[in-house]
Amino acid sequence: MKIALIKGGNNWSGMHNKVRLNQFKAFPVSRYVCCLCGYSEEWIENQKHLDKLHNKFKISDDFDEFV
Repeated sequence: MKIALIKGGNNWSGMHNKVRLNQFKAFPVSRYVCCLCGYSEEWIENQKHLDKLHNKFKISDDFDEFV
């Protein structure tokens, strides 16, 4: 299996691979790509960032109306 990792973060042109929390805050997102088929997944690897995203964008834990 051939997997490439594109780390989220900052470079000279700005932050790439990110999720915006607001106008001033964004969190890096790491992208894992299979170099055989092209399948990719994105992961936020910092638990504090996940907690902040959940607090801002949380939905009800009631999934009765989940599509």
